[in-house]
Amino acid sequence: MSAGDRTHALVVGAGMSGLVAARRLTDAGIAVTLLDEGDGPGGRVRTRPIGEASADSGAQFFTARRAPFVGLLAAWRYARVPIRVWSPGWVQGQRADAGPAAAAFVDDLSPRYSVDGGLARLVAHLAEGLDVRTGTRVRRIGRPGPKVTVEAEDGQVTEADAVIVTPPLPLALALLDAGGLSVPERARTITYGPCVELLVALDGRAAVPNPGGAQFSGGAVSWLADNQVKGASERAAITVHASPEWSAAHVEDSDEAITDALLGQVRGWFGTAAPVATHVNRWRHARPAAQLDETCLAVPGTDDRVVLAGDAFVGVLVGPTVEGAAMSGLAAADGLVATLGS
Repeated sequence: MSAGDRTHALVVGAGMSGLVAARRLTDAGIAVTLLDEGDGPGGRVRTRPIGEASADSGAQFFTARRAPFVGLLAAWRYARVPIRVWSPGWVQGQRADAGPAAAAFVDDLSPRYSVDGGLARLVAHLAEGLDVRTGTRVRRIGRPGPKVTVEAEDGQVTEADAVIVTPPLPLALALLDAGGLSVPERARTITYGPCVELLVALDGRAAVPNPGGAQFSGGAVSWLADNQVKGASERAAITVHASPEWSAAHVEDSDEAITDALLGQVRGWFGTAAPVATHVNRWRHARPAAQLDETCLAVPGTDDRVVLAGDAFVGVLVGPTVEGAAMSGLAAADGLVATLGS
């Protein structure tokens, strides 16, 4: 088979689901192009510089509870991605502003994994050798003939034998609607909530108790992580996630207002260290409010050649997590391999 005759698939979105799908398709001998509107792969799995430190942004860790993902984890470790068990539980408290003294470690016996140097090292491993085209905002996805067409906002149209669509489901459905494709109505019920995130570099070690991660059941902050303790940074840096309710109410606030408010909530976790740099992120589609139970969803009328995947799926298995997103991308790719090979 010549290069021109080789089966070609597009993957829209180079987050965890899209990267895992692209790797599986590539391993099956299918030519793959990933399109992503961001400035690099990873989606909501990022490690960002903050001052002289770095911090995991978006996803903070991952689990490995189901066989398909356990297999992926084993392969990544075999490839020497520096993955380690971070902790089987977190420090838990009612409110972040009550400080470390009001929280205690809870072990639920379920290992969470981190990556030395940050989760971006796993993203880099998955993206290595793939044709990832960043800065590409897709406008519509359609199937006017035997090929699937993907049109970018700059007017460029790319044809492929099949497409896996992985952005947050409301954004993915808008692309299909624009191209005249349809999906089951239950997929339209999935909504996402935002997460406001604050990254803080410190001038000394923080006072977050081991293992360096804390969850809160109430108040303005739901999560706090010490990136130095978890191995994501050589210097002290804290990742703070505002609660879903606080995020929804304040996502449009200025960076200054968000920084002042969240610093006021978490200063007690800094010990004697002081902030030297801060950065605000707004994850507007941070987490689906509900999920579909399918691992992925073939779009009707496309002969199973347009498939939706991502963290809105795999609901009964692992929830909207890195593990769930990866499993969805894996299932979508396996389905396309079967379809394109038939």
